[in-house]
This record gives sequence, structure tokens and C-alpha cells, in this order.
Amino acid sequence: MKFLKRALICNWVAAIVWSAAFLPCCAAVAGPLDKANAPEGNLTLWYREPATNWEREALPIGNGRLAAMIFGGVTREHIQFNEGSLWIGDETDTGAYQPFGDVFIDLQQGGDASNYRRELDLTRAVHSVTYESGGGQLFIYESPTAGTNKATCASWEVEDVEAVVAQLKAKGMTFEHYDLPGSERQGDVHVMGPFKAAWFKDPDGNILAVGNSVKGE
Repeated sequence: MKFLKRALICNWVAAIVWSAAFLPCCAAVAGPLDKANAPEGNLTLWYREPATNWEREALPIGNGRLAAMIFGGVTREHIQFNEGSLWIGDETDTGAYQPFGDVFIDLQQGGDASNYRRELDLTRAVHSVTYESGGGQLFIYESPTAGTNKATCASWEVEDVEAVVAQLKAKGMTFEHYDLPGSERQGDVHVMGPFKAAWFKDPDGNILAVGNSVKGE
């Protein structure tokens, strides 16, 4: 995918994951990482490569009770999290605050990434990772209606819609069917002239789509 952005909001640890399978991968990122532009605003911590050290490089988010350190990996995201009730000791002798655990999210994409940038916007309390990778396009944005909006919130541009649909169905994905003016449905694929698209939902109910590029039409 050509453009990808993941966002984590401070009042809850919520990772946007666009993967139908978990794949083995490495933490290294190849490509011209140092070409990313600086973000707007002065209250933003930002870096041109993923974090490798929890204490010195990962970026924190939290709401006072639940918190996390985010590494910003490309092929594999690492989120170390903790919760306010986890301490060493007992009710009378409270010791050090303890990490709760580590979450690793394997992302279905190659390790080649360019224009990489991870950042923590202190004015909005939002952590995000942005980079370019592969040949398709993916646009992800923050939405207050996530999980309830009936419009498409993210779409992938692919060369062969039918092949992608078949791959996703083989992994257990079910597709949405709509009565769209001027279109016909071929299985799970909606066909509107040269344009083809298929819609499905993520576990939170967000509507996602894959479609082909129609150029010169």
C-alpha cells in the first residue's frame, strides 16, 4: 500500500490494524526513512524510524489508568501497556508500578517503507505512524463515529478485486452487499462499468472496501 497512517488516541489504547493474517516478520525497516517531512506545530515529538528501546525511544499514551508505550513498527507493531492497579506489594506495602504486558501486532505488508514518521501530538494527545510502502493506496483517518458510521472509512486500491476477495474469504471474511444504482453484483463484488469494489467490516463495525483503479475513463 502506498500510504498508510495509524493513529492511537490517548484516552484509550486503540490500534488500527489492517491485516487479515498474522505473519512472521522482522523489526528492521529498509528504505529512505530520513525523507519524511517534519509535522506542523511545535508540540509534537516525532522520529523518522521505529523505536527499538522502550525507555529512550518509544512514545507514551494514556488516560491516567490505562497507558502504553508505542514503538511504531512497520511489519510488526509493539505496544507495551500497563494498568493502574498493577503494583508490587500488598494493600499496606505498595512497591514499584509494574508493566502489565506486551502486545505484538504482525501487519500484512513488506518491510520496505519510505517517508516514515511516527509522532506524538501533545496538543491532541494522538500518536500516529505514517509511511509509504508497496503499490496500492490506503487512507486512514480519525473519526468520532468509528464503529457506527455507515460510510466507508477506509479503502484499498488493488489490481485484482476478485483475487483479493477470494483470499479474504479463504481467511473467513464475510462481505457486505448493497443495492447501488447502476451496479450489478457478481458474487461479493459490485461492478459499476469498469469499476469493481467489495465491502466488508472490521471487528469494530467500521466499513472497509477494496476496489480497482479506473484510469483514463
